[in-house]
Amino acid sequence: MGPYRDNVVVGVQGGEAAEHLRSHSENTVRRWEERGLLHAVRLPSGVRRFRPDDVEDLDRYLTLLEHVFLVLRLPAWHTNRIKQITKTPKLLLSDSALLTHLLRTDRRRLADDDSLLGAVLECFIGMELAKQLSAASTRASLLHMRTSTGTEVDFILEGADGRLAGIDVKASTTVRGEDFKHLTTVRDQIGEERFVRGVVLYTGSERLPFGERLEARPLATLWTNAGA
Repeated sequence: MGPYRDNVVVGVQGGEAAEHLRSHSENTVRRWEERGLLHAVRLPSGVRRFRPDDVEDLDRYLTLLEHVFLVLRLPAWHTNRIKQITKTPKLLLSDSALLTHLLRTDRRRLADDDSLLGAVLECFIGMELAKQLSAASTRASLLHMRTSTGTEVDFILEGADGRLAGIDVKASTTVRGEDFKHLTTVRDQIGEERFVRGVVLYTGSERLPFGERLEARPLATLWTNAGA
């Protein structure tokens, strides 16, 4: 019998729970545990296991939230040209105001914490991209990419013809070359026949080139069509 029909003593490991919940990573499962959404049982060996019933209940709740368009599980992009790509989706909350409420944060804290602001901004941009793609004349899929070694691109736009663009979000008014390292990895591995463009969206005001098919663009280009 599989772990989702066994008793609580057998339980489910963090990685198994993440895969079943189609969450971004095992770290997400740990955060859900910290907030009381999942309960871990520590075995005599010290190994932590999650109750299968809790995991299945949370999966049902997430599915319901998807059905009422409160959350979006963004599929993972994959290719055999890049090794160790994870297959778990990225979870986005559709309402950024609700997200900041759940994070118990306010405008002042967001202004002081670039990491927290980046997470909220990434979620907001992801939902904006999803809305714009739903009304676009060009057919494309919105995906994300992450490897087990730490290479990560926030969003991948893949057309029906297999060509793609990568987008990273940076909560900063300045951009440096190192901000393009993950986009550069994808560009070099995929090749010019498929990789159309890599963009870092940032809070500055200038459009800046950063090498072959790489550039920084202000966030406002999402609504002004300046990046067309």
